[in-house]
Amino acid sequence: MPLGPYHVDMSGSFVILEHLGHGLRHFDFLLEAGQALACWRFAQNPAELQPGCSTLGTQLTDHRLEYLTYEGPISAGRGEVRRVQQGRYRCNKPGQDIWLLEITSQTMQGSFTLSRQNNSAQWTLTREKTP
Repeated sequence: MPLGPYHVDMSGSFVILEHLGHGLRHFDFLLEAGQALACWRFAQNPAELQPGCSTLGTQLTDHRLEYLTYEGPISAGRGEVRRVQQGRYRCNKPGQDIWLLEITSQTMQGSFTLSRQNNSAQWTLTREKTP
């Protein structure tokens, strides 16, 4: 599923939601992108990535902006979400296959690369090593 259209030199808010439901746990990583939130699902909390480490995730459909501040039950009995991280980001190169991100929040800081795997819905999020 294609992303976008997104603009060059994007910036805005981001949020990481812990999603609990039906005995499953994952983390949704959402980036404000115009009038929607670009969204990826990861088994590992992106805020806990160590420099030089990566996690594999899946691209989801864009979410409504309300998810930046929402916590609680999700409709149709699909569990509930809890905010575990939020802050600001800057993307110097949003594209179809790679996003170069600078993340700033109280506990999550640094450079991250979000890259699509083989033109699929699978993406890798890597926390870059600091020089």
